[in-house]
Amino acid sequence: MITTSALEEELDMGSRNHSYLQIKLGALLLALEQYMVLSDISLDTSALAMNTKEMRPDLALYPKQAIDFLQDEIRMQTMPLLIIEILSPRQSIDEILEKFRCYFKLGVQSCWLVLPPLHTVSVFSAPNKEHTFSQGELVDAVLGIRLALDSIFR
Repeated sequence: MITTSALEEELDMGSRNHSYLQIKLGALLLALEQYMVLSDISLDTSALAMNTKEMRPDLALYPKQAIDFLQDEIRMQTMPLLIIEILSPRQSIDEILEKFRCYFKLGVQSCWLVLPPLHTVSVFSAPNKEHTFSQGELVDAVLGIRLALDSIFR
């Protein structure tokens, strides 16, 4: 079960490599005209029986929509199409995979797990269905996204 406390958030803080990859992936995804990418956005998870009412993925991809700077949303009610989690030094893969199970239950279509030390990205189309990319091109068949791994880890 996922719980969130100030101590856990402090332990889950990113690192230089994590931060760099978050910005790099965000920039690459922003170049895709049909999508909008959000960083560290709170997602409303109250539909699940959990100890927390929100989760904060590293990146969330939504269909393109207009931004109204006069109106804001603190906790997104609408789930994104894609969640990207970048493994940070103090995080476990099991912890991220548990988050993915929750995201899929909430209607997220695809989840990516980025492993910086290995230069790999695992693309999940279901909790137990993934394809791992370590060279060439990352392909998310669910969303039709293709990215050269060199453009992420260079």
